[in-house]
Amino acid sequence: MTFAGVENLFIAKTVSTADGATIALKNAAYCWVTAVESDHTRKAHITGEAVYACMFRDSYLHHAFDYGGDGHGYGVSLGLHVTDCLTENNIFRHLRHAMMVQVGASGNVFGYNYSFETVQGAGETDLNREWTPCDISMHGHYPNNNLFEGNVVQEIDIADYWGPCGRGNTVFRNKVLAEGIDIPDHSNDQNIAANVLPTDDFGILVETGITGTLSHGNVVNGAVQWDQAIVDHTFPPSYYLTSKPQFFGNLAWPVFGPDVIEQYTLPAQKQFEDNYSGVVTIPAWPRTPPCNNRRRSYALYNSRGQKIANGTNLDIRNRKRVSHIPSGCYYAVIVEGKERVVKKIAVMR
Repeated sequence: MTFAGVENLFIAKTVSTADGATIALKNAAYCWVTAVESDHTRKAHITGEAVYACMFRDSYLHHAFDYGGDGHGYGVSLGLHVTDCLTENNIFRHLRHAMMVQVGASGNVFGYNYSFETVQGAGETDLNREWTPCDISMHGHYPNNNLFEGNVVQEIDIADYWGPCGRGNTVFRNKVLAEGIDIPDHSNDQNIAANVLPTDDFGILVETGITGTLSHGNVVNGAVQWDQAIVDHTFPPSYYLTSKPQFFGNLAWPVFGPDVIEQYTLPAQKQFEDNYSGVVTIPAWPRTPPCNNRRRSYALYNSRGQKIANGTNLDIRNRKRVSHIPSGCYYAVIVEGKERVVKKIAVMR
């Protein structure tokens, strides 16, 4: 399959026992998934096998019915001969592993994604007992020469459980907020450069016996850690971009690194905070108050098509009036006279 895409779509998996990925690409080239919101999956929201030069970007992938073993609760998972794919400018929320390469995936780029609320455990309750998972997982079976650049994450592991990673994986200009960067399991010749770790509680841990690790210019708890054998203390803004990407708009770029003094915000993080951290509406209609002789009514439906609220006094623009509604994606149907408009809103607690 070539030159096929999924875009501008909201999709929700509603059968909690239906295993498998939500969007799966196999034997595909030059395909894309863009501007998609995927609410709940069983295994991965997006997975690729035997895929070349595909793109996954500008999407919001969140929640799963299970975060236990056997590949459940993933965001974008690439493996089995996947190469030259780009995963960029996405929001990952409440997943076991947001970004994964495994089983020989090579030459892929994960750039400027925002991941938070990593969880693990069977089902959807009683999660994170004793430990929390990494959101960037190089999952073993020799993934190699992949680039992770400019992401905001909680933890990065090279490798993660299934044996060594191949050479040349590069972690560059990321912000790692919680449990640091780990390199275990004979994963030699990895590159860790210009990352920011706000705390030294975990830092950068390289297992004894691992060789060839390049760790240079990382900012740990405010202090830059340089490799004393490397005289050059400069870095390019990016290892895959030649100029500031368009989706940054007027935001500063690069975002993180020893040469970045200010505290800048990633576009995907700003997108979440502006549009998903409360009640979101697009106040494009109606632009005027209701006419005296026309009655305006509202109905609110969940992603399964079930009506959960209706009436003439439901104001979807008022946070207090929807305070009883659980987090999730909803559809507001607004009727005034013969006009009928549907607006998608998100409620996030």
